Amino acid sequence: MLTPTTTLAVTLSTSSMLDLLPSDVLHEILAVGGVPAWLLFCQVSHGLRARSDGFFEAGAIDLTVCKDLITDNKLRFVLQRVPRSMLKSLNVSGCQQLTKGGILKALRYGSTQNLHDLYALQVGSASWTVADLRRLVALCPSLALLRVDCRAEGFDDEHLGLLAKEESIQPRRLVLHHGPHAPETLMPISPPPAPLPVAAAAVFGEGAEDATAAADGEVDDAPGALGLTLQRCTGSLVELDARGSLDVRGVKQVIRLLAKPECALRRLVLPGCGALRGEEAASAFGQALAINRSVEDLQLGCSYINATGAASLAIALCANTKLARLELHHNPLLDEGCSRLAHALVANTTLRYLAVPFTGVGDGACAALALALNGARIDGGSALEVLDLAGNRLTADGVTLLAAALPLSRITTLSLSANAHIGPQGTLALAAALPDTPSLTSLSLDGCAVGAAPCGRLAAALARSRVAMLDLSSNEIGDLGAWELAWRLPECHALVSLSLAVNEIEEDGAAELLAGISASRSLASIDLRGNRIVASSAAHQVR
Repeated sequence: MLTPTTTLAVTLSTSSMLDLLPSDVLHEILAVGGVPAWLLFCQVSHGLRARSDGFFEAGAIDLTVCKDLITDNKLRFVLQRVPRSMLKSLNVSGCQQLTKGGILKALRYGSTQNLHDLYALQVGSASWTVADLRRLVALCPSLALLRVDCRAEGFDDEHLGLLAKEESIQPRRLVLHHGPHAPETLMPISPPPAPLPVAAAAVFGEGAEDATAAADGEVDDAPGALGLTLQRCTGSLVELDARGSLDVRGVKQVIRLLAKPECALRRLVLPGCGALRGEEAASAFGQALAINRSVEDLQLGCSYINATGAASLAIALCANTKLARLELHHNPLLDEGCSRLAHALVANTTLRYLAVPFTGVGDGACAALALALNGARIDGGSALEVLDLAGNRLTADGVTLLAAALPLSRITTLSLSANAHIGPQGTLALAAALPDTPSLTSLSLDGCAVGAAPCGRLAAALARSRVAMLDLSSNEIGDLGAWELAWRLPECHALVSLSLAVNEIEEDGAAELLAGISASRSLASIDLRGNRIVASSAAHQVR
């Protein structure tokens, strides 16, 4: 049996030697080398090209094995060399050097009359447009299965009509850009059949019917192109990106999709979805999310979700067993909304990423999060690993409560950026927790008014922690703070990246940092931009 090494050696031989290869050896090389070997044979001699046509007797070409080599010209060359009417299945997924125009041209001039299956996911730099798909379907009249990533400029019949009606197209990813919207006041979302109690388990035992009913309203009468597309592609659609595009009717269709047991959606991106601002809409969405068993990544930033909406999401989190990432940035959650979410984390065992930056939360939310995180590694509570609280109203008191819960949590990444009231006291509380928090590897404190005073104790704690990334930008630590950090850098064996940008550091502080970096075996990068360092000095090179 030939090995890949033997195959490579053979293909690099002279053309005359390859022409003398017995047919059984030639076929064995093709079986091992696949399409790359066939391409090499075709470039060596016309005789080898003729003898290797039998390679396509199976009727399937999978170019993913050589996706880094396939260009528009090579794809066209391959399809033109396939014996006529032989090709049944073509897979070009992941071939980043291909363009949509190149694929269409190759299909036009290649032997694709009987092509049944075409896989063209993550091709080139953008998703397929609906216009591209129309041309592709016209070029392959026998197409029965088409797996693609698709984007549409709207969700009316003009833009989504093809996806709604063409059975062969099974999009994996659908991106909806801004399009014509129906007036929101004409399509209110129907309320759920009964008020949602606090105990989620009692609500969602029979949740499928309720969630579907909550979204029905007038949807059955006029689902529209988007509704028909989502209905037809329920089992194939893995990602839906509709940032800023959905009106109330569109949200109702998404709710119905989430409530279906066969829903395959794993990533749902709906930032800027103002249709979720109402209590009824948030309740219906929460019910559907509670019974959904596929969505892992949910992004709802800038969607006007308030404390009431957060309560509906919190109830959903208590029942949901799949969601791993939730982003709610720039929503008016306030302490009440974030506290509801934090209480749900005690029951939820799958959510690992929670981002609530710029949501107006304060110390009350910190207290609730501390209760959820405390003891997670011991009693199997919250699975949260990444927590983003940037740009809020946290003070030293709230951060002190949060820091006390870190040692028993699973948190690996904590962002407290742009919380100017944390100050030295909050920084010291975090420093005290670092040595006892083995899971924490990334800490962002930029813009937290740290100052120079706590830098010594923070540096000492870093030396006994596993923190690999620390951001202290915009904290006015000056030369005094820089000295404290520099003297401990050689002892910080886990630290890989340190950001000290815009900190009023001058030549003396930068020189000490340069000495500390030289003695450190782990530090790979340090950011000193925006400080008072002369560009011509040696210390300036630490950036």
